[in-house]
This record gives sequence, C-alpha cells and structure tokens, in this order.
Amino acid sequence: MINHNKLWRRFLKKNEGIRKLRLHDLRHTSATYLISKGIPVATVSKRLGHSNIYTTLNTYTHSVNQDEEKAILLFNEHFFHINDLGGEKSHLDNL
Repeated sequence: MINHNKLWRRFLKKNEGIRKLRLHDLRHTSATYLISKGIPVATVSKRLGHSNIYTTLNTYTHSVNQDEEKAILLFNEHFFHINDLGGEKSHLDNL
C-alpha cells in the first residue's frame, strides 16, 4: 500500500523552498480554491471522495459564505455603485 504522507514528506524534503504543510492541508486548500473559482460543490465533493455532497458543504461552508458575500458586493457595485456594504445612494433612488 502507498503511504502518501511519507511520499509527501520526501517531496517536501527534496524541495526545501516549499512551505511545510501537511498533505491534508493541501487537500483543504485545493477544495477551498476550487469552490472559490466556481467549480460546482458536487464536482469538488466527488474529487475529494466524499460519500455525499453534505460532507463537503459542512466542511467548506466558510468558502461558500465568502463567495456569497463577494456576489453581493459585485452586484451592489455594478447596479448601485456601492463599493462596500455601507450606504451610498443608488442611481435607482431617482426613478
């Protein structure tokens, strides 16, 4: 059986410029990155080998929440010329 952690540690040892992190940390980073780039959670879940999508959602909800906030900010900036969640007047107020 292949010991992935042992292979990973050997890789890190040979490549000293790479920040030391656990293989499991890389797994989380990969999943968070893919979700943040719009890859469907079902696809990420399958890649991770989760038996159902709920495991992925429960683990990576923070990433989904950040994307939701980003979507709100982009929408507000485009349609209401608001650069944050504060309160600049909308051009629709004059209608």
